[in-house]
Amino acid sequence: MLVGGVDKLLDGATTCMDTVVPTFIDVFAGAGGLSLGLMMAGWRGLFAVEKSPMAFQTLKYNLVDQNNGPQFDWPDWLPIEAIDIQTLLEKYREQLEQLQGIPLLAGGPPCQDSVGEFEQHPSPSWCQCSKTRATGLPAWLFLDPGPNANDIDGDGRHAHL
Repeated sequence: MLVGGVDKLLDGATTCMDTVVPTFIDVFAGAGGLSLGLMMAGWRGLFAVEKSPMAFQTLKYNLVDQNNGPQFDWPDWLPIEAIDIQTLLEKYREQLEQLQGIPLLAGGPPCQDSVGEFEQHPSPSWCQCSKTRATGLPAWLFLDPGPNANDIDGDGRHAHL
């Protein structure tokens, strides 16, 4: 789901075209499947945000520690460890505001928060993603809300931020 509409996407397109290799940050990264796909499609991954230590351990093994495939270009200021969106924003807001040329914030908000009760009680994690936009990032926002995230506010339309 691209948030912001086609006009926002096109506004950000020049930023992406000016960048030799487009860069992304993955939020709610899980084990890194979306990151791997983006990297294999030619995108540069800066870092990933995942609060589950087990999922992050897999992501780290495959996309940080290995030298035989795509890897994140992890910034020195951010520890390579599991972290949630709220902590990232609280502890590293200044560093996030300094980032330039990041045209894509990608992610799949947690399905374990949403299964069964998402329609009645939208996940707080889902809402945190929109707060990253307050840092000036990114030009594009791509989210995979999962199968249970339709119509979170009961207005008959798909999920939106």
